[in-house]
Amino acid sequence: MKLLNSLDIHDTQKFDWGEISWLHEPLDSPYGRLSVSQVKIYPGCEQENHFHLGEEQLLLVVQGEGSFTTNGKKAEINESMIIYIPPHSEHGVLNTGRENLIFIIVYVPIRLIQLEKPYTITMYKNIQEIISIEVLQNIKEQLSELLKLSIHIYDANHQILTVNNEQNEFCKLCNSLNQCSKRKYASDSNNQLSDTMYKCDYDLIELEIPITIGENILGYIKSDRFILGYPKDIDKKTDKMAQKLEISNCTLLNIYKKVPDIIKSRIYVIYEHLVIVAQFIQVMVERSILEDELMEKDNEILMSVKEKIHLKNALKKANNKIYNDKIFAGGSSNIATETIYPYDLEISLEDTIKELNIEKIETSINKYRNKYRDSKNIVQEMIIVLSRTALRGLENIEVISHIRKKYDKSLQSMDRKDPWDILKCFCMDCIEEHKKAIQSNKRELIENINMYINTHYKEDISLNIVAEAFYISPNYLSSIFNEKNHISFSDYIQDLRLEEAKGYLKTTRIKIGDIAKMVGYKNNSYFVNVFKKKIGMTPNEYRKHEDTSNYVD
Repeated sequence: MKLLNSLDIHDTQKFDWGEISWLHEPLDSPYGRLSVSQVKIYPGCEQENHFHLGEEQLLLVVQGEGSFTTNGKKAEINESMIIYIPPHSEHGVLNTGRENLIFIIVYVPIRLIQLEKPYTITMYKNIQEIISIEVLQNIKEQLSELLKLSIHIYDANHQILTVNNEQNEFCKLCNSLNQCSKRKYASDSNNQLSDTMYKCDYDLIELEIPITIGENILGYIKSDRFILGYPKDIDKKTDKMAQKLEISNCTLLNIYKKVPDIIKSRIYVIYEHLVIVAQFIQVMVERSILEDELMEKDNEILMSVKEKIHLKNALKKANNKIYNDKIFAGGSSNIATETIYPYDLEISLEDTIKELNIEKIETSINKYRNKYRDSKNIVQEMIIVLSRTALRGLENIEVISHIRKKYDKSLQSMDRKDPWDILKCFCMDCIEEHKKAIQSNKRELIENINMYINTHYKEDISLNIVAEAFYISPNYLSSIFNEKNHISFSDYIQDLRLEEAKGYLKTTRIKIGDIAKMVGYKNNSYFVNVFKKKIGMTPNEYRKHEDTSNYVD
């Protein structure tokens, strides 16, 4: 008992129901995690049910008796008992004895995953110009619900960006009289959170975490005000305020005591969550800036490619006469009237090979049979070109070289075989090589396709667009998508969009038509029909069915 009676040197929080003296804080730990405290609950008093977010707790009852409630289950406690409290649980304690109920608690918060910050970005915009207020509001609401404490997001000038309907009544009254003043919190225990904690004139505390990129502050994420312990002179401080408000000091003190009181171990948990969310917002900003920069570069590359294509076509036309003169020199009357090299066939066969469309090969080639007397030279030139263009995507020089040599040899040694048949076999071999390459890496391909769809499903996306992005045919994409995902391409996108829409319907009052556009549907009526067919009710009926307590006004 000697330890329990000599705690004056420790940081102590005092409440109406008792007090908490901190024996060890994360500042003293090399890992910055462990907290240890002595909790004293006065006779007949109760520490009401409160939610612990991410701490595991181990309690040793040192003195007294009472009842302990965890997640609705009540149990009697007495001296020497050890109690384990899991993370994410709600509990309360009642002292039923005539002496102080005292126990030692060890708190071990769950470690949160830190986000990587791999980029260095220069920032010239306000945060709300990059991330919509709606998205910030959604982040604020989800974090507030998780922490059981109101959270707010501000811009770099400390102007609030998110809707704030939860300000406590005491702060509203205080702000009605004058601008709230605050200063950095100073603790006797040299608390490691001091740089992020601020205290007002009435000893209400808030946590403030900057959202930064490099040395630039984009905004802040702040907790609502809370109490670390009721100050001894609070009645004197509130008396002047009560007189100005023309209400009794007793009434004002009751309003003050409705402000959440928080034990210090929970502050470390709240702090870590605010830091993680600040980093998450930073990553969103960085990626948005990078996407804008990449889009600009893509446009530059596209313009460059168009110029190169234009130049290539011009060179083809310029070389056309020289090439045909070389092949068809002599001007024999037996030569076919059409003597121009078939560039359109070359382009058609290149596309056909990339599309893996075997049926189209023969159709394309048959249009040019019997048009040329010296078709061998044309086919030979076409095989050389297609070896470079149609097979480049294989990135396998040995395969490309083997196919080219194989058919060059066939052309040189052919007896009465039609050169166009050799070209047909060449194209079919090219398609087979493409299929082998895709088949050997099919699992990675479908994972990349899924990732692409998960990123772009809110946009105007189709089977053809995705197939083009991955240089495969729409038919082949549809086939491997069904095989690997066990769902059709259209149903997969529809499920993603409807899940996103359900989230908006549950948590916001955004109009149905706007939600439809946000998740990728251009037509509101079509969205309503699809939603009803899949979910079994209209979007409005679904919204009414859900709990409306968390909706944004």
